Amino acid sequence: MHRTPGGGDSNPIRRSAGVLRLWIALGLLVVPSGCTNPGVPNTPPRSGEAAGTVTVRGDWDDIPAAIDRAAPRAAVAPLSSDERETETTRERTVTLLAVDGQVAQVRFLGTIDPGTSPITIEAAFGEPDDPGRSAALIRLIARELESLAGRDIAPR
Repeated sequence: MHRTPGGGDSNPIRRSAGVLRLWIALGLLVVPSGCTNPGVPNTPPRSGEAAGTVTVRGDWDDIPAAIDRAAPRAAVAPLSSDERETETTRERTVTLLAVDGQVAQVRFLGTIDPGTSPITIEAAFGEPDDPGRSAALIRLIARELESLAGRDIAPR
């Protein structure tokens, strides 16, 4: 094992796994025991939206910040992110891990437009999908995207 001068592990995979274990451990401390749905309430979607989809106006570049801000309240940690673009559209898929071991897939769809534009957010939480939990996760992320829209610096 290689150690850095500060005593940390220089292997980025082991370091990332350690950070993930820390997120999960911290989440387990916050979630009350006996809770079947930690962090994300199992609530129905807003009227007029499907359980696993919502469209908001936001800045594409704010997606990572919105996920980082929503993650603690949803009791999830980001695992990976993949982005694809065509001439006119873009798609980003983010995989999140919940403290109860469930995996969520969140997909963002948008156009290649500078600044604020419509972004569709879809999610599937768990296997099989828990529609209420997916909708609640989407609403947390959507709220953060809307709050960041048009700002140069994220508010604290």
